Amino acid sequence: MKKVPINILRLEFLLKGSDFISIKRLSELLNVGERQVYRYLVEIQKQGNNNLDNKGDSYRIFEQNDDNVIKTSEELLAIYYAIQNNKLTELQIRKLLKIVTQTNCLWVNKNPVEEKKNRQIIATIQRSIDNNTKVLLKNYQSRDKVSSDRFVTPVLLEKERNRLYAMENGNRKCFNFENIMGKVELTRAKAEVFEDWNPLKDTDPFGFIKPSDNQPIICVEIALTIFAHSQLIRQFSIMKKYISDYSKTDKNYPFLLSISVWDIQPIARFCVGLLHSVKILGSKDAIEKIKKYADERIFNLGYNNNFNN
Repeated sequence: MKKVPINILRLEFLLKGSDFISIKRLSELLNVGERQVYRYLVEIQKQGNNNLDNKGDSYRIFEQNDDNVIKTSEELLAIYYAIQNNKLTELQIRKLLKIVTQTNCLWVNKNPVEEKKNRQIIATIQRSIDNNTKVLLKNYQSRDKVSSDRFVTPVLLEKERNRLYAMENGNRKCFNFENIMGKVELTRAKAEVFEDWNPLKDTDPFGFIKPSDNQPIICVEIALTIFAHSQLIRQFSIMKKYISDYSKTDKNYPFLLSISVWDIQPIARFCVGLLHSVKILGSKDAIEKIKKYADERIFNLGYNNNFNN
């Protein structure tokens, strides 16, 4: 069997899903030139194993069922033994690479282009704070994928998480650097006047702030398999302190995550991606919100009896 170059495998995994990714962004993530990305795409087309789609210079590989996913803790254990014995199959290698590609791995997080962009964003916003002026976030992509320019008053930079807490027309907002598709520009507009606000005081474990409409906080409890536990810690290391032993209650789901959040999206996205490895236990509000999130994304796939009634 012909060995597939590592960067082509990484490109395949980046493209699998419902979102189109631009050649420029792929170039940054793979740390190669844009011409090289096009060469990789040609190789993927030659293989004929994937349905490659594009809109202009943005590409994706859409698939409803992915065999390149580790689905059980037993399978993960088998891969562990294969690594020990240096007997990994090509399929096992693909599954490991998918984990590395789609989580917080070094080759993505330490991308020099991304780091340089973040340093520039931080420097510009800090100058805005020092000058007591507003800043313009060009082409900011909101959760519903709508992009627009955002004219905001910076309040606090959370550099470790690449986030900006800011006021926008009287509303308290949190902006992630990764969603800023354009540049961050200084302006001469006077900063918006606002009452004393410590953004980190009322944030949940994911950094979301208390909503202005005074909606109650959402209490979430999720039982995790060994595999789900490892993936949660890999993606959100801060979750460690919210996890307890649950093995006496359910040996198949030996870990229990107990958190309170203002926004269900991060933990809902995690659960939907690992429905075979989690059980959503409560509260009722959390269950309904995660179900609603799942409905919007995997309605035709079902829930696999993961939600307790």
